Amino acid sequence: MKYLLLVLASLIVFSNCHRTTDLSQLERVAYGESYGECAGYCDNSILLDANSCTSTHLYFNYEPDYIGHDTICMEDYKGWASLIKKIDFYSFKRLPDRIGCPDCADGGAEWIQITYDGEVYRVVFEAGDEPPTTSDYIELLRAQLTLMQGICL
Repeated sequence: MKYLLLVLASLIVFSNCHRTTDLSQLERVAYGESYGECAGYCDNSILLDANSCTSTHLYFNYEPDYIGHDTICMEDYKGWASLIKKIDFYSFKRLPDRIGCPDCADGGAEWIQITYDGEVYRVVFEAGDEPPTTSDYIELLRAQLTLMQGICL
């Protein structure tokens, strides 16, 4: 009986061990920001993979006959290895889909989406109030988005 309890306790302990991210399974990382009550480029995002960065910038105007001028552009991306080393996918996966009240009081929303081994996980949060588990890489994503805005707009 003691042996059975020891085996069960060991299984419980080892099943809760922290898993490490298999970096080869990280396929894409996307990041964006949006602001609901806004005119101009109010919805901006990037999609990163091992080779490229694609950015999308959506323009909003409240004029009834306005024809939008959305922008999409692509650049080579050399920061993939640095970025994915900072991502703890298993911590990210445990986050809820929505944190706080993103863009509820016109404060904006940010989001991160990770494609890992064919599965897509997305977290949306209030702008500037990222989950602590993303702090190792959120600044890299924000900087890349800012860089792409400078290139594309």
